[in-house]
Amino acid sequence: MDPPSPDSTISSASAFDELALDVPLPTDPLPVRPPFESPTWYRDTWLYAQALRDRIKARRQARAKVQGKVGITPWHQRTRLRGQRDRAIRHEFCRLGSHLPHRESRALLLPSPTCQQRKRWVDLAVAALRQLQVDGFTGVGVLRTLFERSIQPLKARAYPMFEYAGPTDLTRESEVELERTEVEVRMKAVLKNEVRINVGLANHPQPRSLTYNPPHDEGKKEANRAKAEQQRVEKREKERRKAAQA
Repeated sequence: MDPPSPDSTISSASAFDELALDVPLPTDPLPVRPPFESPTWYRDTWLYAQALRDRIKARRQARAKVQGKVGITPWHQRTRLRGQRDRAIRHEFCRLGSHLPHRESRALLLPSPTCQQRKRWVDLAVAALRQLQVDGFTGVGVLRTLFERSIQPLKARAYPMFEYAGPTDLTRESEVELERTEVEVRMKAVLKNEVRINVGLANHPQPRSLTYNPPHDEGKKEANRAKAEQQRVEKREKERRKAAQA
C-alpha cells in the first residue's frame, strides 16, 4: 500500500476510504410511477419526480467500496459503478417528461357515449325538430336564433366563440350578445360548410379549396415559359451539331 502524501491530513489510505463512504447507499425501493388515469395525476407525478431526483442525488453522493490496488477506489471505477446503478433511474426520469404536455389535451376528452345513449339523444332531437317543423320554424331560423342569443348546446372547451356566463348558467346563454354582422358571417360560414364546429375535439385541417393561393405574376410566368423554350431549342441544336460532327 502506498504511503499518503506529506501534505495530506489523512493518516492512511484506509482512512480516506472510510471518509469517502460516510454517505450510506440508499436502499429504499424505486418510487412507483402514478397511473395515468389517476385524478391526482399532476400532484402524484410531481412527487414522483421529486423522489427520483432525491434518489439520484443520494446515489451520486454515495461511494462504492471497491478495493483497488492501493486500497482506494479509483475514480473511473466509481463512475462506472455509479452509472450502472443510476442508468435505470435516469432513463425513467427522462421518460417522465414525454407525457406531461399531452395531459392537458387528454383531460378535456370525455368518454364516448354508448349506443343506447346515442339512440336516446337522437330520438329526443328528432322529436324536438319535428315539433319545430310543426310550429313553422326552419333549420336556418333556429340556427340564427342560437347565434343571435349566443346560445351554445355544449360547453366551451376548444373555441373562443363559445362564451358563457358561467358553469351555473343552465340556459347556456352568454351575457355577450353578438352583433348583426357577426351573426350573418357565422351563418354564411355554417351554410357554406366553411367551418366545422367540433367542440372538445381536435381542429380539422382546413380544406384545400379554402387555403390561400397567392396570385401568379403573368409577366414572370410568360418569361419563364420563353426561357424554357429557348433552352429546349439550344439543346436540340447542340445535339444536331454533335451528330453532324460524328
